[in-house]
Formats: sequence, C-alpha cells, structure tokens
Amino acid sequence: MDVKLDLRNNAFNSIYQGLIHLDRAVSEDYNIRSKDIEFDHEEQIVTYKRNGKLTFYLDELYYIPPKYYELKFSILQFIHGIELLLLDVVKSINENEIYESANSKKTINFRKALNKTKGIIPDLLSETQIESLKICKELRNDLEHFEIQSNYNELYKVTSQLLSIVNSIFQTYLNLNLVRFYEFDCWKNDFNGKFTFSINQTLQDLKKNGYDFNYKLIENKNDLAFCLYCKEKSYSESENLCLFCLTEID
Repeated sequence: MDVKLDLRNNAFNSIYQGLIHLDRAVSEDYNIRSKDIEFDHEEQIVTYKRNGKLTFYLDELYYIPPKYYELKFSILQFIHGIELLLLDVVKSINENEIYESANSKKTINFRKALNKTKGIIPDLLSETQIESLKICKELRNDLEHFEIQSNYNELYKVTSQLLSIVNSIFQTYLNLNLVRFYEFDCWKNDFNGKFTFSINQTLQDLKKNGYDFNYKLIENKNDLAFCLYCKEKSYSESENLCLFCLTEID
C-alpha cells in the first residue's frame, strides 16, 4: 500500500496531529488515574507502579508524563505544519524556488522560506508572530535534539502562539476556517467538531495574555463587533464568527 501526501496535505496532516495533542492537553477527561499511579509533590512526573501500558523506563521506575506533556508534540507538529505551509506559499509562485539549487531536491531552510513568504504575502503574519515563530523554532530544536526544562504555562503559551500563526495562514493564504476545516475528521470518518473547544479556548487565552495577533485579518472588514469571548473587535456578523478566536455564536 502506497503512502503519499503532497506538500499541502502533509502540512494539514501535521497540524491535525498537533490539534489532537492540544486537545488532549487541555481536556478535562484526558488523564490517567488509578491506585497504581502517583504524582510527586510538584506534579511534575507521574510514577506508575507496575510494568506495562504506555510507559517508558527511567531509573528503575516506570513514568507516565502528565497530560500537559502532550503540548510537546503539539509544538513539534505545529512547527512542522507551518514550515510546510510556508514552502507551499513559495511553491505557489515558482516550484523551483523551494529547492536549494536547480539540481537539488533539498528544500530551503525555515528562515529562507519565511523570508520568501514575506516577499510574496507581506501581511501573512504580524511582526509579533514572526518573532514568536523564530523563538519557537529554537525550542523545537531542543525538543528534537536535546532536552526540555520548562513548565505548563510556557509550553501552553508557545503552543497558543503557534496555533495563532496556523490560523493566520489558513485565513490569509488558504481562505480556510481552521475550526470548520477540521470539523470533519477524515482520518476517522467522523463529523463531530472535536477540536472546536480546544481551538477556541486556546486562542481566547492567548488574547487574554496580551498577545498581538495578525490584525491584517480583520482590517478590511466593515461588519465587526466585539466578541463576547475574547473581547476583541473581531466578530464578523456576516460570517457569524470571531475572526480571532474562531468562536461561533448561535
């Protein structure tokens, strides 16, 4: 059986995987608890007293990371998806531009793709988002090749910023609504809007923390009202949708 994803669908798949891990991290019911599992006093690690299940071995004990460790995988998958979408922007103008040279099949690195993208769609991302993306990229290198020492708030902040960047690219470049696009889980043939809450809540929390999202997404809209949830003047009455936190009001 062949396995094939073109550039854009490869990005969509990675973002989908990132949303799965984000949903698990913020979900109230995604937590493993039993008499065999104990948290330490700082709840930084979970010890599992018996062998088996999804555990990994460390220093004579089996450990199950708490649910917020899922954010690590969200960060990895979101950055991968964003990188691929930046390449897709470049490819949309000239496919040869995504390669290092004319005779090479090695694609350009992240910074080159970002710079080329800025030249093609200057308003795709805000300066705040661009700086966040560069910082997140460095964190990704540590996650992949070294180690991580952080906390839930910092990882959640990074994940939220990356989700904001994904949202901007979806709206500005692809003309897609992130929530509606992933409402139907084509990998499970299921239509349940499972990511709606986690996406809405994460973007709302990002706004509450004062993060400057891409206002270019809404500046040409003339039917905007204040969103009841994120308090931003970004609710489009014609689309029945907040263009920042993606909340729909019935």
